[in-house]
Amino acid sequence: MTYWKTILAMAGLILVSVAGFGQALEVGDLVWAQWEPNDWYPGVLTEETALGFVVAFDDTTGVNYVDPDLPSVADLPASLIVLSRAVEADQVRVGTRVLAEWVEDEWFYPATVVSDAQQGIYNIVFDDGDRGIADLSQLLLRGESM
Repeated sequence: MTYWKTILAMAGLILVSVAGFGQALEVGDLVWAQWEPNDWYPGVLTEETALGFVVAFDDTTGVNYVDPDLPSVADLPASLIVLSRAVEADQVRVGTRVLAEWVEDEWFYPATVVSDAQQGIYNIVFDDGDRGIADLSQLLLRGESM
């Protein structure tokens, strides 16, 4: 009996984590995925797995300078994967978790929106404490804010 409870609990956690992300991930999607904490890279989903998805890290999102030392693929849970998809204004509010483009290197890093849009610009605080501004084109939604 304990075995089945464990299996059902694990299945429930997986469903909640995927459903809570507000993004349906599919093989072929262009994404940004976390390789190490605060270290996200562009890639494409190549295979669905028991853990989540295999991400093939490369320049498919248009970023031309992916670190050559980065492993070419990784099997990652959905919680470490963010769709590379346009964000709508009604999806962003104070407290929304995002990946935001750092203007100096055009890479995306985890951040939180800390103010409503003023003339289309949001104030954000990156997870490392840096502050910045971003418009919708510089944001990708992270699921835990949904």
